[in-house]
Amino acid sequence: MPKTSTSFKAGQGGRKKGAKNKFTTALTERIEDVLSKLDETLLEDLEKLTPAKRVEAFLQLQEYVRPKLSRKEHTGEGGGPIQLTTIRLTEVKREGQP
Repeated sequence: MPKTSTSFKAGQGGRKKGAKNKFTTALTERIEDVLSKLDETLLEDLEKLTPAKRVEAFLQLQEYVRPKLSRKEHTGEGGGPIQLTTIRLTEVKREGQP
């Protein structure tokens, strides 16, 4: 491919990785504006909900700020039940005491 005056020079590969173009920047700003306006009315809207709907909204929203914990199953050796050992302390007698 022949080089032209608009070709990149060696070591100057153009835009840095992850750099946003004008369209992406403008779109992000518009979305932020909409979210800002919604944020102002969100608390009022939540107060208008029934308690059941409010809990449902809370459960759906928390997924965006709290990580889900994975379930873990605890088993003993060989996949069997966990064996518990109870240790009971009794009175300790020191040397030289009756």
